[in-house]
Amino acid sequence: MLTLHPIGTWAVAYGLVGMFVASTQEVVYRGHPLTHFSLALLGGILCGVVLTFHEWVYPMIHGKGSGQGGAVALFAGALYTAILAPIVLGVLQRMKSTFGFRHRGTK
Repeated sequence: MLTLHPIGTWAVAYGLVGMFVASTQEVVYRGHPLTHFSLALLGGILCGVVLTFHEWVYPMIHGKGSGQGGAVALFAGALYTAILAPIVLGVLQRMKSTFGFRHRGTK
């Protein structure tokens, strides 16, 4: 709620990314770093496409800009997130037992 975008723009972007990630869970190997990299990159690009489309359509509807920066910054942020995703998720996977999480199907 503290961004310059109208409420709902990020919700649509994250909703589409969530649907994309949920639809790929049976196809990808969840523990592989390349999976984390590629899903983070594609999710970031999808968010960038939604926000770039919004930046293009918003002035047509309301007659003024929404205040967001360029698409290059959005896509650079997607690449940065994709680079960090395997590192962060690798650390979190190693800490799984610390938090008491179990694998599916075990008691």
